[in-house]
Amino acid sequence: MTAEHTPTKQSKAKQQPAKQLLQSAASETALSQAAMLWGLGDWPSLLAAAENWNPEHNSALAAYKIAALLQNGDIDQVKAILAASDFDVIDRQLLSKLLIAGVLNSLGKARACSFEHARAQQLFEQSVNIGLPYTAPATLLRARASTQLAQLGLPNIQQHETAPLFNPDTAHFLQSATAFFQDEPALELALADYYQREQRFDQAIVHWQQVSAMLEKDTPQPYYERLKEAYRNVKGFPLGSVEQETLRGDIDKHKLLAAIHAKLEPEFYFEIGVQTGKSLALAKCEALGVDPMPLLNVELSKNAKVITASSDAFFAQKSDMLLSKQVDLAFIDGMHLFEYALRDFINTERHLKPCSLIVIDDIYPGHIDQANRDRCTRAWTGDVWKVKAILQQFRPDLVMLAVDAYPTGLLLITALDPDNTQLEQNYSAIVQEYLSKPLPQAEVVQRDGAVSGKNEQIFKLIDLIKQCKKQGAGAKVIQEKWLELYSRGISQQ
Repeated sequence: MTAEHTPTKQSKAKQQPAKQLLQSAASETALSQAAMLWGLGDWPSLLAAAENWNPEHNSALAAYKIAALLQNGDIDQVKAILAASDFDVIDRQLLSKLLIAGVLNSLGKARACSFEHARAQQLFEQSVNIGLPYTAPATLLRARASTQLAQLGLPNIQQHETAPLFNPDTAHFLQSATAFFQDEPALELALADYYQREQRFDQAIVHWQQVSAMLEKDTPQPYYERLKEAYRNVKGFPLGSVEQETLRGDIDKHKLLAAIHAKLEPEFYFEIGVQTGKSLALAKCEALGVDPMPLLNVELSKNAKVITASSDAFFAQKSDMLLSKQVDLAFIDGMHLFEYALRDFINTERHLKPCSLIVIDDIYPGHIDQANRDRCTRAWTGDVWKVKAILQQFRPDLVMLAVDAYPTGLLLITALDPDNTQLEQNYSAIVQEYLSKPLPQAEVVQRDGAVSGKNEQIFKLIDLIKQCKKQGAGAKVIQEKWLELYSRGISQQ
């Protein structure tokens, strides 16, 4: 190489500013390109262009690249860049603006998916103006909206100046979901809440009861309050056919209960399932009623007290104190599901004496559809009929008398044993076994074996109870005397 072609120190010094100028010019061009692609919302093109950038020459380019990756959903790549980079090479002020703009863009997409086109357009415009260093022209604002809708597979906003009503069939969606997630309380809760908000209170009641059936003793009191609200507002349940709504009985249950009160002369009366208070008002003695959602419409005596709580909560928290006196007569008329009535019997018997009397309502549906666990008729007993069968199977020591009372029968039970744990120990197995039982057979609906509400057996039984109480007799004595009293061919049912 000749001397005239050898670079001197002076010539090298002149080349350095020129190189910096070229790099600066290229950087400014790249920045303009990045800003334009950001404004358009063309994230794939922005990221493709970023492959040729050197973020060290312009900290704003690094910010645009990170923001585009986030819009594209490449979170891991963003983390890798942030972990490997010196934060000084990133324009953090611009990145903050771009992140805010990205949130607005995502909100615009969400609004577009709900066909809220006017609001979507506003959000897209706000996103563009925050992310650009200049005021965007109208053409760019419209282009951003079109690009985002195209990425979502939606038509252009201008084609939908009048937004169609977005009205999804929420009930159908939730009902369909229950087929895939059976026995899921959250879905039943969502259905109950949906129907309540839609003021379809009959359906809301069905689903609140389903929630309670699933949660059992863990059902929170606020759920019962919502159920109570539905009962207050319901106009009536859908009426089934004449046959489905059949009711039977030769004596009104309240008339029979009043006669039992008068004959037994209890000193303390306990009731589960107060509702309107009609049966609690029959008590002339000290009385205690428990109901998570009482709907009182009768005046109670000064001796009567109502506890607003589920029976499970009552027995768990208050029964030892409030049932310290001897209960002579107890009436169970709570939730119309057999496992609830069974738990109520187990817990009530624990606080009673052998010569006390328990009466259970709703043991006889008038039609098999009335015994459905999911209420589908106006007259409804649920599957409480199973309790009689369970007691016959697991507690043959009890003295029971089924009565043909109107409208859904009564079951009288005495010769109680507070120390017997058969039902409690086998509770889970019993529930699993009887949940799988089909709807009641004809003999249940026809009330085979039930005595007339006017039959003298009822009052003979009460006389026996009073006599045994006076003598301090135990359950075994009551059983023997009952069998002796009717040993001449009158069978106990």
